[in-house]
Amino acid sequence: MSSTEPMFPDTPNFRELGGLRNARGQRVRRGKVFRSELLTPMSESEQAMLRGLQIRTVFDLRNPHERAAKKPVWPAAQDDVLRHVMEREMPVAGADLKQLVDNLNAGSLDAQDTAEIMRETYRRMPEHFADVLTELFSTLIREDGGGALVHCTAGKDRTGFVCAMLLSALDVPMDAIEQDYLLSARFFTLKRLMEKLEQTYGLRLESGTTAALAAMVQVSPEYLGAAIRTIEKDWGSVPAYLEQRVGLSADARARLQSRLLED
Repeated sequence: MSSTEPMFPDTPNFRELGGLRNARGQRVRRGKVFRSELLTPMSESEQAMLRGLQIRTVFDLRNPHERAAKKPVWPAAQDDVLRHVMEREMPVAGADLKQLVDNLNAGSLDAQDTAEIMRETYRRMPEHFADVLTELFSTLIREDGGGALVHCTAGKDRTGFVCAMLLSALDVPMDAIEQDYLLSARFFTLKRLMEKLEQTYGLRLESGTTAALAAMVQVSPEYLGAAIRTIEKDWGSVPAYLEQRVGLSADARARLQSRLLED
């Protein structure tokens, strides 16, 4: 799958992690782990392509409010996929999203404010998604055959962090992880974020909010770096976080790598 040519044009931030290499030269197996924004309605040919990926497990990182507003789209033949969902809200730096949009529309937030909101949101991710990572790793170790999909609404922040931790568990170097993370910038524009906010939450942003909103749309290494620095401050390193907080033992990590890596 080409990173510049989306498999699904109306869901351009859908891609797989296969093909990335770790520090030992091993490659992430193709067809095992996919990441995405929320899937949109598909043509019959696109549904056939999705079925062909044989995705059997879905990790939906959206909060209950998002799921109630927009259900994911799946071909009828794949209604039996196993879904894992978030049961609690992921706060945007502790703020209510409607309040945040109201503040943007009122002009009380500038680009520096929204950039700090994004950094703080990422700082909270290691704790917020620790249990999700535990379940994700256990599922990937246990499942033999079929692929897994990790997605949220935009497929860039929550999905970006979770996939970064998965790639770290596979010993993919951080610079390669960052490059994969930044690919979302090609497909997720300011216009698309405004559309998703309105479609998912019924929230409309005024045109004058563009500068402040741009900082929230950015797929910035600075944001992912805020999460990594929090991990290093609280646990010492990403491997220590994965072992001590997520519960990925050395044996489990070896089994995960056996499932997902090839020479």
